Amino acid sequence: EYQLNEYSIEKINRSSYLRKARRMGKTVVKEKKEIVLPKKDEEYPTELIDYLHKERGIPIMLINALLKRGIIYQTECNIYKNIVFINPKDKYLEIHGTNSDASSFHGKMQETNDSFWFFHDGEIKTAYICEAAIDAISLYVLDKTEGKSKGNAYISIGGVCNYSAIEKAIELFPEVILTVDNDEAGEKCRKKYAELKSRIPVNKDWNEDLLEVLQNQGGKQNA
Repeated sequence: EYQLNEYSIEKINRSSYLRKARRMGKTVVKEKKEIVLPKKDEEYPTELIDYLHKERGIPIMLINALLKRGIIYQTECNIYKNIVFINPKDKYLEIHGTNSDASSFHGKMQETNDSFWFFHDGEIKTAYICEAAIDAISLYVLDKTEGKSKGNAYISIGGVCNYSAIEKAIELFPEVILTVDNDEAGEKCRKKYAELKSRIPVNKDWNEDLLEVLQNQGGKQNA
């Protein structure tokens, strides 16, 4: 069972981030950019569920929990349906196509450069920083399978070079661990933040690791 905690970045922003910023003598200034939310599909999100479950190996119960929490939704479109990973309090969204081929659309919009998407399981003690929302969800599934997800926040910064979001996470959370991709760009990020602990996927990213685990188990998750 997946019981995700209520989204609480607004509460965190008003307490730990601003308090730490003031204590360190910083002036909190954010360059805001206007974003327009894609229209939500009011029909059952069939394409979203099929893509995340069948193509990415995410358990259906977890997909339903994310939908219920309101941090993912399917867009309304006559041709292609996209998945939106939405951070409604901090004005960040990540968009991913539902096509199974390599050309599937992937992009993001953010109101401020240090925005990110995340969800958490229990009171946050450790934040894991991933490059994409699907990687963050995949890492959560892997950790939960091993009973290691409690007290963790799973973050997507929408690209390994989003250093502003990494630095904001360092301000916000007690412990931050880099869990970016196992590639040249990921290694560059790990070297830049050498003071942070890192977890590196066996394959290129955490979704590839999850799919490999599921394949070794004889197939994708059914629940």
